[in-house]
Amino acid sequence: MEHDTGGSFLSPAERTMLLKEIEVFEKLEASLKSTKRGNLRKPRSVHAGSNKPRTRDSGFREAPRSTGCLVCGIDRDHTNILLCEGCNGEYHTYCLLPPLKSIPQDDWFC
Repeated sequence: MEHDTGGSFLSPAERTMLLKEIEVFEKLEASLKSTKRGNLRKPRSVHAGSNKPRTRDSGFREAPRSTGCLVCGIDRDHTNILLCEGCNGEYHTYCLLPPLKSIPQDDWFC
């Protein structure tokens, strides 16, 4: 049995925020599906004597360069982008779980 509450349980601001979160999760889901199809390349080990930095072949895959946020895949809203000091990956503050309210002053690692 349905009850008429005379309105929505969410305020307009809460509804807008929820719709934005749904959009981010849908884009994340699409991004994860494309990752499963092999769109990301696997890092390769560097042999001794090379002047390139060594990487461990750990089975993790690297994201293609210049793709924007590694969570949602959107390459805009650069005022809210965090750059990981370890891998140089880009992340929107609001795409992280839990989301960050601002860019940290110190170095940040994903």
